[in-house]
Amino acid sequence: MYHAALLSRIIVVISVLVLSFSHAKGQTPVAPGGVQGAALWSRQGDSSDFFANYHTLNLLKLRTQADSNIPPMLGGTTLFLVLKPNFTAATGAQFLELGDILLYDNRLIHGSSSTQLDFSDGNPMILALSLQRSVRSKAILEPKFRLLDSSLFSIAELIYYPSLTNREEIQRVHSYLAVKYSVPITKVKDPDWRDYWTQSQSRYWDYNIDKVYDLRVLGIGKSIDEDLYQSQTQSSSSSYISWSIDSIKSQGMMPLVGIAEDAFLIFSERVPAQQALQFPCLRDGANPLGNWKLKPQGWSSAGTYLYASIQGPSKGTVSDSIWMTDGSTYTYVPVVGQNNGVYVFRIPLSALANGLFY
Repeated sequence: MYHAALLSRIIVVISVLVLSFSHAKGQTPVAPGGVQGAALWSRQGDSSDFFANYHTLNLLKLRTQADSNIPPMLGGTTLFLVLKPNFTAATGAQFLELGDILLYDNRLIHGSSSTQLDFSDGNPMILALSLQRSVRSKAILEPKFRLLDSSLFSIAELIYYPSLTNREEIQRVHSYLAVKYSVPITKVKDPDWRDYWTQSQSRYWDYNIDKVYDLRVLGIGKSIDEDLYQSQTQSSSSSYISWSIDSIKSQGMMPLVGIAEDAFLIFSERVPAQQALQFPCLRDGANPLGNWKLKPQGWSSAGTYLYASIQGPSKGTVSDSIWMTDGSTYTYVPVVGQNNGVYVFRIPLSALANGLFY
């Protein structure tokens, strides 16, 4: 089922000079990640491109409005970007400038240092750019945000924090973006950044528990404090899979269904069974969902069914007898549709219990 090797996504955090910078409370509502003090973030845009189930931002509008939308970056600032390349081969073209941070299609320059970036797989990436300046340098030059070649990338979301130095808060914003846009962060080099943190600092996905299922992580759920509602999502990388509550909508739309606050269904994918000795596969291609795990977390919804739309196997046939189990009880998961090699499975939500793994 999984046809392409998934390369690790990287998280880049740049610290130029350390500075404690206070931000007046009450200026902005609680922002993505449940963190105070975001100056700008966007849920929807009007680009023709998509990340997972969400529209990307219109970069031409962002370019003309950035100066008025983003306040002056004075001292410690953090900028989060979710990017997907619009190019097949990097040429060294520059995308944006943030003070002395320069982002190109193949590298990130920060002061006198440089970090190589690789978008050759075409998959999206999350970048966290942290600019922290001394009082002296702050007084000499006010750093500006400039978007240069808007054709290089699609941006799913841009979040700017005038002051964000707490590592745990940065991780929570990262996790928010990873869940919302289906960007895998499970294989980054720093193990502290692999987990998917909730707003309350528990885990949607915990490396110590879920590390076998580390290829892709997707989520359906609701957290108003994080500006997040999704009753349908799909993968932004590798083979096609989509999860929907009660009905299946076109990409960029959401089924209208009630979901309780902080209720989530987290889906994670393991190494294909035929490649893992601990997970023998009895018949190749029989169960396209066999490599996926479902974890309900505080789940409560008015929805009746969960639909999984997934690319069928390249060889073999799909079994007509697929079951979901928590290890003791079994629930029949029928195939209810098939079109152009994509199979649709239906899972009764009443069969799910919080705290169990399926």
